[in-house]
Amino acid sequence: MADTLEKINCSSQNESNENLTSGNIIIDEFIKNTQLNSNDYFIKWIPYSNLKNIEFLTSGGNSDIYSGTWNSVKIILKVINSEDINYIINEVRREK
Repeated sequence: MADTLEKINCSSQNESNENLTSGNIIIDEFIKNTQLNSNDYFIKWIPYSNLKNIEFLTSGGNSDIYSGTWNSVKIILKVINSEDINYIINEVRREK
């Protein structure tokens, strides 16, 4: 499983994203734009190593769903099974 994207409430942001990168310029620009253009929620890159207690829940369509914890908060992870960057970005946009 690769690193993850996560929607974060703006009021809960407590660490800088300056050193966090997906390694893909298109994804990094998409993340940056959500952060600059949102008053409520934005996307943040979270290294996979920061996620704990990851458990598979189900599969459906082109995704796998997992539960886990991040900074002691229970989260749900959607893993999109595609290498097509545009498809992934469109899936993330639909989740808003």
